[in-house]
Amino acid sequence: MSEFDNETADVSAVLDAYMYLDYQYKSKGKQEENLNEILEKIEDDYKDNEYYKVLKKACEVNPSLGEYTLVSQSHYDHETNGQDFFNYTGEECTDDPIQACAFKSPDGDLYVA
Repeated sequence: MSEFDNETADVSAVLDAYMYLDYQYKSKGKQEENLNEILEKIEDDYKDNEYYKVLKKACEVNPSLGEYTLVSQSHYDHETNGQDFFNYTGEECTDDPIQACAFKSPDGDLYVA
């Protein structure tokens, strides 16, 4: 496992942008997809999204970042469980926010956003 350094912090910050895409990954038979595959799949719908642009640019500057694989994504599904979700100000949220996700680097390191 790599040490926590500036490069690790940069990768973590970039992967955190994925959380703000408001995109729920749905596996279709394939267990895991890498960031390049996900970005390609959602390009038409997200190309004007600022977080998409950050991720796309980061993968162009650092091609190995595009090989990071999404291995897990936790998503709060308000509609399914019928419970209310409240943000930090106490206001009720009507959307279904992503709670966390994990990416695996080509070296096997895990990053949690």
